[in-house]
Amino acid sequence: MCCASNTRCWQTVLYYLNGIGATWFPFADDQAAVVSDHAEALAQAASLDPATDGLRVEPLSAGDALAFFNFDGGGNMEPLALHAGLEVAATETKWVGSHFFRVPALCEGFAEKPADVNNILC
Repeated sequence: MCCASNTRCWQTVLYYLNGIGATWFPFADDQAAVVSDHAEALAQAASLDPATDGLRVEPLSAGDALAFFNFDGGGNMEPLALHAGLEVAATETKWVGSHFFRVPALCEGFAEKPADVNNILC
């Protein structure tokens, strides 16, 4: 998946600012997961259940972070990285920050785009 500036977010870091919340990786328990594109991955994930499928990551305390790669070494989408934030109880508030590391060379046409300071982060 490319960010708004047409550069792929190679790595994502999620920060659980107040220690509340969970992130679900629906294909993380299926090393053989193969999807051709993001839309296909979303369609397959829709048939899975966060309670029984994939990997659920929860912070141990406020300030914990989770880092993962969105693409493999060849620039192909990594299906194991597909993720979703899970809902919290009505009495809780989830505060999450995200940090995206981009690699312009992984998107077609990156050379035609002028480099500027706004293209450093997603």
